[in-house]
Amino acid sequence: MLQKIRWFVILSGLLVVVVVAFQNQEPVDLNLLFFRGEYPLTLLLLATSAISFVVGSLMTALRIRSRAKTAELKAKAARSDKSRLPSSTGHETNSAESSPSATSPMDNTTSELANQEAT
Repeated sequence: MLQKIRWFVILSGLLVVVVVAFQNQEPVDLNLLFFRGEYPLTLLLLATSAISFVVGSLMTALRIRSRAKTAELKAKAARSDKSRLPSSTGHETNSAESSPSATSPMDNTTSELANQEAT
């Protein structure tokens, strides 16, 4: 359903750009860096819209890639934290100590430091 809404919005926006562009066909002067001349407003509006779409798509792709990389790094850090946790020493523990929600990695690190200081 969300995909259909997205396509509707994209096609509606494209239709508006095309209608506005083709209703403005008079030539206009363009002085932009090295480009100087008289161009139809239709061409300029369509070119500007196309460039804006490409830049927006690239920025969105970069943001998605950055978020995926961040999530991957967080997952990797979580896996390495789990591998550094002390393994069971053969002592029996009650169910509250063995449940993951009862202790946090910070508690385990604190208890490791306390054990090292005691020895």
